[in-house]
Amino acid sequence: MLKRFQTPTAGTVIGALLILLGGIIDVSGSATWGTLVALAGFGLILKYRVLPARRERNK
Repeated sequence: MLKRFQTPTAGTVIGALLILLGGIIDVSGSATWGTLVALAGFGLILKYRVLPARRERNK
């Protein structure tokens, strides 16, 4: 099951959901936790989408 979630699509979807969840937490009053959750989402998108694509392009 862990290998299934380590695909670029799953990492991107989970990252996007974390960004949305961080926005909801931020609006509901906890700016620090909302920002941290959103940053975790951005980190997942960078790890699974942006950085591998950049490595492929630089080959």
